[in-house]
Amino acid sequence: MTAPKSTRIHQMMAHELARQGLTAGAILHYREALKLAPDERARIVAELLATLEPDVPSERGEREWVQEIERRARAALAGSLGLSWTEARDQVRSRLSGR
Repeated sequence: MTAPKSTRIHQMMAHELARQGLTAGAILHYREALKLAPDERARIVAELLATLEPDVPSERGEREWVQEIERRARAALAGSLGLSWTEARDQVRSRLSGR
């Protein structure tokens, strides 16, 4: 049996397996999804991130996001290069492993 090439199928199957507590099966589908084209993988990431958003946006959270976006925009206009993708990815991994 070959793995389906549909982003939506992998995402739906992984989500349902995870919901049922079948984490190993969900991980297998997400690993298969890693073999998809970049735009297809991006769709899965967007859907996963959407599941982390709070149901009710907080005024404080919105204000902090706007402040951070403005800070980054000012830094970019001033010529700051910011972090490379590798540095940003490593920071995220480090923060997630500390949970």
